[in-house]
Amino acid sequence: MKKFALIFILCLTFSGCRTGQDTEVTTTAVEEDQSQSQEAVSDALEVVDYSQQFKGVDGCAVFYSPLRGYYVYNEEECSIRYSPNSTFKIVATLEGLRCGVLESEQTLMNYSGAKYPIEAWN
Repeated sequence: MKKFALIFILCLTFSGCRTGQDTEVTTTAVEEDQSQSQEAVSDALEVVDYSQQFKGVDGCAVFYSPLRGYYVYNEEECSIRYSPNSTFKIVATLEGLRCGVLESEQTLMNYSGAKYPIEAWN
């Protein structure tokens, strides 16, 4: 589980990093896409090797670009289904911090006391 969370965070980190060269390629792709119809969105699958970035961490990653399709690192591992457990909390927390809903990592949110139809949620 810890490995999956680490890989997920690494994917978010690497997907947000750009160099000037990447910006040029993206700009060109956007310009090309504007001349095509919305139906021409690519669903191509390209296998990529990010082993240098993962540095021995066992896992996989799938990235999607509406302009270029899917990029898959470690395709065999990605084909195995795992329960996400609480990994969505990482993304929800980061988004809460970005949007200002959470002021800091020490922010606490109180339970409203609402009764939910599934007992385990209460």
